[in-house]
Amino acid sequence: MVGRLLAPHSAQGSAPAKALPWWMWILAAIAIFVLSQLSVLVTPQGGSVAAWWPAAGVSVLFILWTPRRQWWAFVLMVALVTGAANAVAGRPLAVSVCFGISNAIETGVFTLLLHYRLRHRLVLDRVSGAWRFTLATIAASSVLGVLVGTVLAQSASDAALLGAHAAASHAAAILLLAPFAILPPHIGQPTPAGEIVAQILVLTGILVVLATVGSGLPLTFLPVGIIAWAAFRFPIRAAYTETLIASVIVLALTVLGLGPFAGAGLTPEVSALLTILFIFMVASTSMFMSTASYQLRTAIRSARSTTELVTSGVVDSRVGILVVAQEGDAWRVLLSNTASRTIAGSEIDADRRWRAGPLLRAMAESLREGHLVTHSTPDGRVISVDASRIAGLAERVSVQFLDVTENARAVEVRIAAEQDRARALAAQLDLERRQIDFIATASHELRTPITSVTGYLELVEEAGELPAQSREWLAVASRN
Repeated sequence: MVGRLLAPHSAQGSAPAKALPWWMWILAAIAIFVLSQLSVLVTPQGGSVAAWWPAAGVSVLFILWTPRRQWWAFVLMVALVTGAANAVAGRPLAVSVCFGISNAIETGVFTLLLHYRLRHRLVLDRVSGAWRFTLATIAASSVLGVLVGTVLAQSASDAALLGAHAAASHAAAILLLAPFAILPPHIGQPTPAGEIVAQILVLTGILVVLATVGSGLPLTFLPVGIIAWAAFRFPIRAAYTETLIASVIVLALTVLGLGPFAGAGLTPEVSALLTILFIFMVASTSMFMSTASYQLRTAIRSARSTTELVTSGVVDSRVGILVVAQEGDAWRVLLSNTASRTIAGSEIDADRRWRAGPLLRAMAESLREGHLVTHSTPDGRVISVDASRIAGLAERVSVQFLDVTENARAVEVRIAAEQDRARALAAQLDLERRQIDFIATASHELRTPITSVTGYLELVEEAGELPAQSREWLAVASRN
């Protein structure tokens, strides 16, 4: 499964990120530093472990806005800023440096795993992207947990527990904050305002009950279902924003000693861990529900567009299309377009039954013989009929009609013109043949008297003395 999720996604992703302006780098550094310091404030009363580490989520959030060529610089900045924040918080310099490097490694591992074998930035527009994001989060936070436990191994007896706690708090922060950098654009119809108001009121009421009643009732994870409602119905950014607000409220209740995770009998460490698990569950549920809903909306939108395209093409087509179902010896029309109703409308009754007629017989012949059949109507139209059974639905038949009257008339005119041309050519050939015969006959008939005349002229020339004028006439006659 992991291999399939990390396989290349040719269709998934967006255009490469643009370079961040200089002021965004400053903003990122300040946000990471301040949130690292504020993490101390989200420690349950009496405890020493923070219930959340938002700086990890913000680090990943900003690096997802950063182009690939600047990742190394951003990872280096994370190491410097988080190391400085730990030093300012009072940790030893060596530990601060190690923690800074650990946070940088976490950010780098997450980014590389998230974009492994991807040509573009990941976008959370499908469930496979949510799986990839979640797996990258778990892997990166686990690496951080191992590094933190290793750093604290010499100074703390519960280093392994602290490392696991750090991994969980970082994972919850990444899942809750980082997705805002790679959310897809809004699609679909807006959610009714009344539904949004009702959902917010229900969620607010549940949070108030949790704040006042605490862990005495089994209502701890009831907000998860309400947030899932928003994830499935609301625009994706609105759903994520509500998830963030609800998680921060529950976190604040825990820090103040209120809510379901600050009840009697819970140590501060357990309270912090339960809060982290709650945030992780809410964030992951919101992510998977939102991406599934978005993927469903995208599929519905694509299917609707395809349907409209095909339907408009069928409705406006010159080809008449009927889908009929055989009911005993009769045929019932299930689907028809305008062209088919124009052509075969006279044979279809008000109950959409196809009455016996020339076109029905042509359809039966086409279905039986397996080829196109041409039918001529009494008013001079020529209709081609082609019928075939629909695959998988043997009792249903698709029938196509096409009025080829104009084409048939054009063919008839062309055939008549070719016939006229052939007759003209035959007449011309006959005339040429007669001319040749005449010339041959005339040549034969004239050859004999001309030969006789020529012979007598030669005899006259040899007969003796002739007057000069007679000899001149004789020469002219012989020459001609």
